[in-house]
Amino acid sequence: MKQLFYPIWKNKNLKIVLPLTPVLSPTEGIHFLIFHKTIQAPFWKINTLTPIIECSNLALNLAWMITKNGFIPDFWANIQWNAHHPFNRGVNILGRNPLSRTWGEPVNFPKKLPEVKYSQEWLLKLKKTCNKYINFWKKSLPCFLLFSGGIKNFPQGSQEFLEAEKIFNFNKTPKKKKDVLWVNEKFILTIPRMPHLTGFHFQIFPYLKYWNKIGGFRSPWQLPKDINSTQSHFQIQGFLEMTAILFGVIKILLKERGLNFYNPEIHFSGNWNKDLLLKEKGGKLSLDFNKNIKKKNVVQQIKIIEKEKKKYAINGPDEFRTVGHGHLYATFSPKKFVKLPRRPIEIMPSEWKKIISLRRKKINLLRKLLQKNLTCWLKNNSNS
Repeated sequence: MKQLFYPIWKNKNLKIVLPLTPVLSPTEGIHFLIFHKTIQAPFWKINTLTPIIECSNLALNLAWMITKNGFIPDFWANIQWNAHHPFNRGVNILGRNPLSRTWGEPVNFPKKLPEVKYSQEWLLKLKKTCNKYINFWKKSLPCFLLFSGGIKNFPQGSQEFLEAEKIFNFNKTPKKKKDVLWVNEKFILTIPRMPHLTGFHFQIFPYLKYWNKIGGFRSPWQLPKDINSTQSHFQIQGFLEMTAILFGVIKILLKERGLNFYNPEIHFSGNWNKDLLLKEKGGKLSLDFNKNIKKKNVVQQIKIIEKEKKKYAINGPDEFRTVGHGHLYATFSPKKFVKLPRRPIEIMPSEWKKIISLRRKKINLLRKLLQKNLTCWLKNNSNS
């Protein structure tokens, strides 16, 4: 039988593998996949939250490693629960290489996946690197209790809910307006008026009224080198709670007859953040480092890449300042999968022409369903 994955690391529940037919070519970014022994079907079919959270915690570890380590040339990472078989039984961690043509684009699954052969020497080094970071992560972090202070949601019509609606609608362009569905003290769940596909598109954002008091909320893998700090712990717990909320939305909507909610995907990406653009296009990214590494040996190249990554890390001179948020997508048909525009509408308007927004009646139904069920689902399924 043809080998599909190369094993990188495992414990009694979790396994990290490297797909031998990855979604991205190695020049575009590394592709890790994390499996959990209890997830033996598409992830949205399991009934317990725990394996989703365990996979997500390890995925954040790998994404953080990608942004720090010079052995891996990628500067950014996406964490995605995708719907395509066989990648739908675990969480995908997708490195993003700033030198590739797909930098800054969402990861859409190609029709034919590239077959890759990695050298044994490189694979052994990758294993060693992963073990080092995973051991450090495990020693540094506590066991997180989701919503340890309670869900603390705000019902529709409350002052906090109205404040959240103002954030996404007052003095906003049509492109940036969103319908607020559910709010708690930490997060705001919305539907954008201009979705990224014809289908379901939810976005979850930090409620900055809460997060600004404790240092803000960044893209999940934008953690300082010393992750053993109170702020880092808040950030990691927040990412896991965001994931729990989006998974709860999936489980609630899958039960609703006639909604036509298929092939859901959860994405944490930040692909279109302006800071990731080249400096000449108004961003912070410089590719000058690439000129310096071509004639260097491997050890020197690793040091140059690590030094360059520090420029964009927290407190670096060109720090990528991104507000962490998540996306939940789903299609209207079991035969269709999520496919996103490659660039924002102002850059590639042709890819947005056929996208149709949800009707107001359906948005109101979704708000009603989530107002009624989401808080209860989280209480019953998290370890609060």
